[in-house]
Amino acid sequence: MIYNLLENAQILLSFRVSRFHAPNAFEAAAPPSDVGEKIDMLAELREDNKTLVAIHRSAHETTSSHDDHATTSLIENWIDETERRLWFLFETTRRS
Repeated sequence: MIYNLLENAQILLSFRVSRFHAPNAFEAAAPPSDVGEKIDMLAELREDNKTLVAIHRSAHETTSSHDDHATTSLIENWIDETERRLWFLFETTRRS
């Protein structure tokens, strides 16, 4: 169950991120043309990371309640990494 939950979260994030990368190694991705598009892209990634943190927290709660310390520890690392990314994306998209 936890594996499926985390796998679905990874699929969601990789799908969203793949839209901003080149389709293959030989083609260059078209960069966003203006600052507004770039900010929108980062804001979308920020929202995806918020969703990912929520999914990780749910999985953490489940593994913790079943005393699966190894998986819980891995998920804690993933939460930390995702929250760092989320903070960076928040600061990047914050308008002064």
